[in-house]
Amino acid sequence: MTVLHLAESMAGRRRFVRWANASDGQPTAWDVGGCSAGFGRLEPILVPLAREVFVGPSRWRAFPAQATAEVAAVAMRADPEITHCPAPGCLRCRDAIAGGPLEWAMARPSPASSPSATSTA
Repeated sequence: MTVLHLAESMAGRRRFVRWANASDGQPTAWDVGGCSAGFGRLEPILVPLAREVFVGPSRWRAFPAQATAEVAAVAMRADPEITHCPAPGCLRCRDAIAGGPLEWAMARPSPASSPSATSTA
């Protein structure tokens, strides 16, 4: 559920950053979510918010976005490990639980270190 990445931010976690060249060829930071494989662990907390209907044999659940984000953020602050996925060595979960990337790691790379920079040596 994408709104849970918003809840991560609301809980005080910094979003991960990926770098790619934009249409103008300049390196650009893009915010991305962390590992979402552990989000299912929030289900017991979020299920009271769900509206459920069946469409044929398919079960559909809808959640109010704002309330879901708020409840999930409170749960993440109370128990940061609640979103850890089943993989014991997941680095993205480890880093998200620790608060996300370090501020210096989110800074724009210098032109000399960008993937599109050419060497003159």
